[in-house]
Order: sequence, then C-alpha cells, then structure tokens
Amino acid sequence: MAGEPVAGNLHDRFDEGGGGPAWPHSYSTGLSSGGRWTVKRKTASKRLTRAIKAISEWCRDNRHRPIREQHKDLCAKVNGHYAYFGITGNSKSIANFACEVQRRWRYWLDRRGGKVRLTWQRFVKILTWLPLPSPRIVHSYSAAKP
Repeated sequence: MAGEPVAGNLHDRFDEGGGGPAWPHSYSTGLSSGGRWTVKRKTASKRLTRAIKAISEWCRDNRHRPIREQHKDLCAKVNGHYAYFGITGNSKSIANFACEVQRRWRYWLDRRGGKVRLTWQRFVKILTWLPLPSPRIVHSYSAAKP
C-alpha cells in the first residue's frame, strides 16, 4: 500500500525492532539542559539488558577468584561499557548500568559460600576500599569538532 514504510515504522527502525538495522542507541528529540532542541540518544533497552546479563554471568563464573582480581577485571569491563555507550544524553542509562553492576557483583560475592553473609554495609566497605569507576560521558557533542 502506498505511503507505508517498507521495513516497519520509523520508531522500529531506530530501536532494534522491525526489519531495520540493529542500532546500539535509540534516538529521540528533546530539550538540552541549555533549553535548545537536540537529538537525544540513549542505550537501546535490549543492549542494556544484554550488557547487565553478561556482567552477571561473568560475576557468577568468577566469584571464586580473589576480590582484588575481580575488581580489576570488572573495572576494565565497566570502563569499556562507558567508552562505547558514554554519549551525550545517555547519562541515565550509564548510571543505571553502574547501579546494576554493583547489585550483581554484591549478589554473586554473597553466594561464594561460607557462613558469613555479605550485607550491603559490608559491601559498601569493600567499595570504599575498591571503588568501581563512576559513570561518565566519554563522547560529548560539545567537545566534538565540526
């Protein structure tokens, strides 16, 4: 029928649905913090879910290793996520990812065995000793050269 998109509607093509290409981000428009109209990008929900599941599986498979070694490798994974998904307008998804990484790491450290539970109070002490990287925007529109 005339006037219909070939591969689903426009929203589907920009959010990994329909028959369009798989995009790592979904796009929308909105106001920037300065009050100007801008294109907003955020991590596609399927990508975020997949990244969180991968971190959880890694934590499960490596929970037997010493905490310092886990911390070193987990920091590399988190920094890699920030390097790819740390774009202007994606701070909420990055912060959500950071929170979920902490939750999953604590969960799997708690399941290492032994009789002592890893409470959130004890885990916060571990995080003060071995902090995870804080969420950050790596690729900024304002820093990009035309």
